[in-house]
Amino acid sequence: HFHTLVLISLGSATNLTFYMLGIQYTSASVSQLIYAVMPILILLFQHHFQKERHAREKIAGVAVGFLGILFIMFQSSKSGNTISGSLLGNILVMIAMIGWTAYVLLCKKISKYFSPLEIGSTSIIVSFIVSVVLFVGNQIVFATPIRFSLSILLGGLYLGFCGTFLTYILFQ
Repeated sequence: HFHTLVLISLGSATNLTFYMLGIQYTSASVSQLIYAVMPILILLFQHHFQKERHAREKIAGVAVGFLGILFIMFQSSKSGNTISGSLLGNILVMIAMIGWTAYVLLCKKISKYFSPLEIGSTSIIVSFIVSVVLFVGNQIVFATPIRFSLSILLGGLYLGFCGTFLTYILFQ
């Protein structure tokens, strides 16, 4: 089942890659509103394709969350401070969110074959490989200078361990 785990991990890599691209062209507020749609997608997918039944409390919770999204959007338009971003950025973030949704749904299925550590580690490694390939491609095309310092290295190690490794393991 390892090849299936690697394919599922591409959902995580899609999330990382497209979010990093999309956030350059949209606002952080819009990106989080797009991700807030995820529980609705998960419930609909599980109901229609996996034939799962959900408790009324869970459905009510997702509905309240959706109403909160609508409220935020309404308040921002009423105050004149619209929450927006470019169409390209919003589409890229939506692709990222769909990749993460697929990862979340499919991890549940594969968890009977792998431990949380194996699933999380594989996802991190796949995402790292995809990131390195994209970084090298970006360097070839744009030739941006690379800066290293001790603070950048320590920040990267902290984010890699706490912000990625621990997060993935605890998520699983």
